[in-house]
Amino acid sequence: MIFLIKVGVLMNFAIVDDEEKIRNWISITLKKHFPHDHFIMFSTGKAFLEKQEEFEGVFLDMDLIDEKGYEIAKNITSKNCYVCYVTSHEETAMLGYCPMAIGFVLKNQELEEHLVEYMYQIKQHHISLHLHTEDGYMDILLSHILYGEVNNKTFLIHLRNKRTMRIMNMTLSKFISLSDQFIKINQSQAIHKAYVKEVNNSTVRLECIEETLFISRNEKNNFLKEIYR
Repeated sequence: MIFLIKVGVLMNFAIVDDEEKIRNWISITLKKHFPHDHFIMFSTGKAFLEKQEEFEGVFLDMDLIDEKGYEIAKNITSKNCYVCYVTSHEETAMLGYCPMAIGFVLKNQELEEHLVEYMYQIKQHHISLHLHTEDGYMDILLSHILYGEVNNKTFLIHLRNKRTMRIMNMTLSKFISLSDQFIKINQSQAIHKAYVKEVNNSTVRLECIEETLFISRNEKNNFLKEIYR
């Protein structure tokens, strides 16, 4: 199986800050480490929101003078655009809950190091898996997969959009080896740990689905270690 990152394709990132100096600095810094990607700058959150679907990620200033940065964050509805907050105040970032948020960078910290770290995280969310389905080979985004399971000698993956796909020539151990995001929870199922919503004794609930999944006794210790590390 092959991991596919959009290596030869430009990935688009937005930089939203009302200070031109900061916008330019973030852009120059990221281009130094990611020369093949495209960075678009916005001075207002409103202008960015109108074009949010065009971006794989956004570095959003939470301290916008004429707008509440956390209100802009709450209005990000794109399921493709991951958010990294840039702020002077940690408590401000906590106000900006957004399902696509991956973290925040404090301006008074080692900003370059943390910007690069979050860029890599955003790119990880856009990794695709080249899988053999009933309809032929398809590239499926890692971030779209909730869990995989063996069901009556058939391997199925369950997606965030509630679709189920049959994967040919796949086993549970092969599936787990595709990404360190996949964790085995019992003899027939492995979940995407990014979508764990609730852990309760011997069960786990994932985002986007109502049913609970069983964690076997043999896998529980490793599961908890992976989730909380």
